[in-house]
Amino acid sequence: MPLRLLLAGAALLLAAFSVWAADAQIKQIDVDEDHVTSWNRFAGKAYDLHQRQIASRDIRQTEMVGVYNGTAASGYRYMETSYYDAHTGLLLSRVRVDRDRPKILHVVEVFLYDEQGRMTRDYAALYLPWSQNAPIRTLINVHQYNRDLHAYRQFDASGERVYEQCKGMHAGKRVDISLEQQEIGPATTATDAYQACFAGVQQSPGVYLSPQ
Repeated sequence: MPLRLLLAGAALLLAAFSVWAADAQIKQIDVDEDHVTSWNRFAGKAYDLHQRQIASRDIRQTEMVGVYNGTAASGYRYMETSYYDAHTGLLLSRVRVDRDRPKILHVVEVFLYDEQGRMTRDYAALYLPWSQNAPIRTLINVHQYNRDLHAYRQFDASGERVYEQCKGMHAGKRVDISLEQQEIGPATTATDAYQACFAGVQQSPGVYLSPQ
């Protein structure tokens, strides 16, 4: 499954448990202390941003409970809360925690918008339900809009570009670009549609390595 996140990203992140959790112990051993520290710092700041966003607005929230099925996380129970701006209806953040131990974080996602209600950035961190050593995945999406095109470029909290996507219309033709990092190169970036989508989108997360 491609590692992509766009608005309804929680469903994709959580479905990915079946992929990531299978070798989670290996991943936890392989990462160095700098990685653990930086990814935990990112997750903490994403959660802080979530709290700041909901503290400054009238909020409508919804809750759901469930249990992971068919993955290495099978049997772990969770509670997920989605927080909406009560006036605009925009989804501001989504937090998933352990249902029996609510201080144990599974997922935090935070969404930021421009004055037109278009998403400009979003952040996510995913922990395995049984491990809080470090997030198993971190994502930073930077969005751009050009006429009828919506593109975003995705990075992780180490600053690595992992994915990019663009959809919409350009020069009377439908655009649907979806590229993993290993697919990005001269053969895929030379088209007029690609340039219209991604020209001006930053090549690295820059200041956004710290959720803000």
